Amino acid sequence: RFHKKDKAKFYYNARGSVFEVAHWIDIAYGRKIISIAVGEKWMETLRRFPKQINILIKLTSENLKQ
Repeated sequence: RFHKKDKAKFYYNARGSVFEVAHWIDIAYGRKIISIAVGEKWMETLRRFPKQINILIKLTSENLKQ
């Protein structure tokens, strides 16, 4: 079974996962597992995702009201 609410929940989980990855990138940099250049490159990519995911959450929520 699939419901639109499941889709919204998936997006919330995805957004949380983005923040978790950012946290682990910080830890990896602090432990000198990755270089600052690699960490910054990954963080730059990650910074775009929450905004895009928020748009998907908003659109899904609006579609639920219809």
